[in-house]
Amino acid sequence: RVVVTASEVMEVVEVETDDLGPTYAIERTDDGNVRISSDASASSEGGGDVLRVTIPPRFCGVDVTLGAAGASASISSIVEATLRVRTNGGDIELGSIKGASVDVDTNGGAIRARTVSADTRARTNGGAMTMSGKLVGSLVYVDTAPGGSFMGESIFGDKININTGGGAVHAKSLRVSEIGVVRSDGGRIDVGGVEGAGEEMIALDSGGGDINVKFAERAHIVHVNSRGGTIEASFPSGFAAPTHVVGSYLGKPTDARIDLPSADDG
Repeated sequence: RVVVTASEVMEVVEVETDDLGPTYAIERTDDGNVRISSDASASSEGGGDVLRVTIPPRFCGVDVTLGAAGASASISSIVEATLRVRTNGGDIELGSIKGASVDVDTNGGAIRARTVSADTRARTNGGAMTMSGKLVGSLVYVDTAPGGSFMGESIFGDKININTGGGAVHAKSLRVSEIGVVRSDGGRIDVGGVEGAGEEMIALDSGGGDINVKFAERAHIVHVNSRGGTIEASFPSGFAAPTHVVGSYLGKPTDARIDLPSADDG
């Protein structure tokens, strides 16, 4: 397990481990980085080693690769730097990340994060991803397929791509400036506060799962396709964009623009 913590005062990298035997090697590279390496085959029995790293509060990027099956990583804070983490089935926990880019891959483990403000690429290969706070970036790419769920609070981005491959999607708000795609391949999609910037294109595709979507006032082009699942949509009072329904509406086959009641009308 790797635990990375940002110090409020230190301007050096401090390393502490439960096992200071020959397992770990620490060196400074020619470009000024600090490299910590470990031979997983030489780890103590039980795999309970914990490596703790304290980094400066700003401008210190982190790159972690864990080859041991199930080994996890926890990063409390990154400010104005990059973050890259790879695990082999282990979970990744993120605190407050405010950087240039975030690139995380768990190969089956879960991702749990508080707030992330950076261009983000996250892959879990079936693990769930849970955001307790905002996920903000010019580019936001999340892939939890096959079957991993995505649970988020507020998702903001110029370009957003979320794919769960069968897992459920839940987000309290989704704001897209350019292009946004959410695909679940059979999983349920619940998205509230879908909003654009005037020229955006947004697509929600559940691949057979049910969809519950709530629109904010500003939306340009939003395509909602359940491929057989039920769609429940609500609109604010005064919603200006025309609404076109293809499928069954109020028990009748429909392929036309229609007037839908707003949430304010009950």
